[in-house]
Amino acid sequence: MCETFPGFVTKWTALNNTILLDVVKDEELDMGFDVTSLTDKSTKTVGKTIDMLFRYFLSLRGKTYEISRLTTEDQSDFDAFAAFVLRRRKLKVSRWLHGTLGDHLSEVRTQLEQRHVDQLITYMSQCAHCQLGCMHSVTHSSEVEHSCTTDHKCRGLCEYVECQTNIPPCSRCAGHEGKCECEKGDHTCGQRCVFSRASNCDKICSKLADHSGDHYCSVQVHVCGAVCSAANCSATCLLDIQREHSIHKCAEVQCTHPWKMKECKRNCGVTNHFHGQAAESRAFAIESGVELGGNVVDNTSETHMCTGSHACGEMCTVDGICEQKVHLKKSSRRFTGERGSFEYIFQEMNGCKKQCACVLPSGELDHGGVGHSCLAESLGQSTAHYCDARCPSCSYYCNKHFGHMDLHATSHGNMRQTYFIAKGNDIDIEDRKYQVGERGIAEMCNLFCTKMGRGHTHYLPCEGEGVTRCVYTGDASEDQRRHCMDSLFPRPDQEMDQLLHANFWASIGWEDPCSEIERALFAKCPFQCDAPEHKGGDNQPSYCVLDAWHLPEVKPEGDDGFAYIDGHQFECVHAVDSGKFHTIFVLDSSGSMSGQPWQNLLHAVSEFTINRLKDGGDNDLVSFITFDNTSHIHCEAKPLKKSVGIRIPYAGGGTCFEQGLRAANEVLSRTNFQELKAVLIFFSDGRPWDIDLGITLAKHIHATYAKYDLKAFVVGFGHVNLPVLERMATEMGGEYRRVLDASALRTEFQRIAAVLCNSEASLALMETSECSS
Repeated sequence: MCETFPGFVTKWTALNNTILLDVVKDEELDMGFDVTSLTDKSTKTVGKTIDMLFRYFLSLRGKTYEISRLTTEDQSDFDAFAAFVLRRRKLKVSRWLHGTLGDHLSEVRTQLEQRHVDQLITYMSQCAHCQLGCMHSVTHSSEVEHSCTTDHKCRGLCEYVECQTNIPPCSRCAGHEGKCECEKGDHTCGQRCVFSRASNCDKICSKLADHSGDHYCSVQVHVCGAVCSAANCSATCLLDIQREHSIHKCAEVQCTHPWKMKECKRNCGVTNHFHGQAAESRAFAIESGVELGGNVVDNTSETHMCTGSHACGEMCTVDGICEQKVHLKKSSRRFTGERGSFEYIFQEMNGCKKQCACVLPSGELDHGGVGHSCLAESLGQSTAHYCDARCPSCSYYCNKHFGHMDLHATSHGNMRQTYFIAKGNDIDIEDRKYQVGERGIAEMCNLFCTKMGRGHTHYLPCEGEGVTRCVYTGDASEDQRRHCMDSLFPRPDQEMDQLLHANFWASIGWEDPCSEIERALFAKCPFQCDAPEHKGGDNQPSYCVLDAWHLPEVKPEGDDGFAYIDGHQFECVHAVDSGKFHTIFVLDSSGSMSGQPWQNLLHAVSEFTINRLKDGGDNDLVSFITFDNTSHIHCEAKPLKKSVGIRIPYAGGGTCFEQGLRAANEVLSRTNFQELKAVLIFFSDGRPWDIDLGITLAKHIHATYAKYDLKAFVVGFGHVNLPVLERMATEMGGEYRRVLDASALRTEFQRIAAVLCNSEASLALMETSECSS
């Protein structure tokens, strides 16, 4: 200890003669420190710690705080004792921290020392009510008067011989000089001291009664008592009142100006109470007969600095983020939107710059031009900082080192920087209900993608700033990005592109936060088979097996084990292969079909029936529907062999495709698709007045029954308005044929019957030999 703190050798050596300092066990002393506290200890708490240490010290000297006489020597020795135990504790802790952490967190150690240890140093000024010294912390406010914290009464007993029986207590103030004297005794003169104006005067003459000469109390040196001439000092002058002086000087020898460095609570360490006051320093030196040294007259040395080392007060200037902190707050927030409210988990990341870890040596204001860094160079480590890029959705910082060249990455949190955009007004994500335009703060980046599932899309502003200049107008299945042609709500300020999951994360420069399994799922087409077999209970949905945004897939000639609906490919097959068909004829019986055209149509239908029976259609069913202004179902699901020769009446009204298709949809809805494969044959000579309604119904029929491999044939007769029939065939996913006369009509119906024939026969090559003929 003496080697480490040579300035205390004299005091500690003298104290050790009365108290063996090495016997004082460090673990028996509770300094009252809480190093986890981020705030300074209160003055009251510091006072309790000082009081505890002082009582412990007195016990080592055989004194009791409540009844023993306290002297200024006790206080002086206590200051030396406190300096010893505090510095011993500090030295132990510092060595342990240095051995554990090296120079890391050195600024924290310095701050802890200044926050806790420095406050346990007592003030050197005299108590305002007695001769003892002030026992408040050196950091106490100047507005609080100096106090010894006792009742200011001497606790000694009268020391005069005539009072040795039933010795009365001393009546003088605490810390007085000379003998203790009782109040009622006639031991001394009792007249007023000639220096009673002195602040430390005992006021009463201590000479024997009836003495000759002036009256003097027991105080050896009567002090001036005027306010000290040092700036920023409110103590009183301790110079002899009998000595003429213009500069008043208290007991303090150090400069009392505070050290302006942030977090440091020490005063200036210069040993010159008039530091920075050249005139006062010079005058005091002359009046005191002191040699004029540099410390006395140097008017340029006005920077008030303490003698300790300090943590640099500047923030780290190394590029990047010093520290990342993720704060999790469960059920602490509630989302309230137009369609409802719900609680959600809010999680956020904060990035911060830390304080420079460099330690400023004593007397230094900076660290020699070395840049401010939160990592100490003595650790032998490079100053690795986090990337300062933030996720554009959740504002989480990238967790890679600053300056990395690959994609950013983070753990992701709530999507604070997003809002909902969609083609419709309402958005349902599991049990959460939103409206377009509402913030996405309740959702998290990776979990949101998981909820949206396969084939989901993201939106980014169009790079070409318009469809005419957008480069993503080709094969979207290859680019995974395409120009958005839909109307979005709320309407964006600029045109937008749609992106698939993988391309979105790559485009914004961040690693995909989802798992490999999820990424593979998100890349798949979201088109779903809506067959009843997939709905309700434990039934699993069936999706298109192709990639998202794939080109329409055409069904091959043979059976490959897949179902094809609207260009999508499914592993589920709902169409039966029993060889039994339910053929639904939808025949135009409008006015334009009167006469021979109607008879030709009936002959063609009859030939279809006969050909189908010849090809094994004994178990087929047939339905006949006619339409003009209205529709008529003449027979439904009738055995084919019983339909030969059936009479189908002619109507003769206008042409309404919607009427015929609506009736066909009714018949289809009642078809047993588990046993029968449906065939729809639609015949018309054109001229409809409800084209849009007809097209709409054609789309509905295809969307509803394509999964059952509905076969649709549209036959146009004549020359009038036939393009609408071709379009209707396309919307139903079927074939379109145009016929001009009765012969071609019969041939087409025969062809359709042949298409339905499921013959497994074929031809094989014969083996040949030279002798064969």
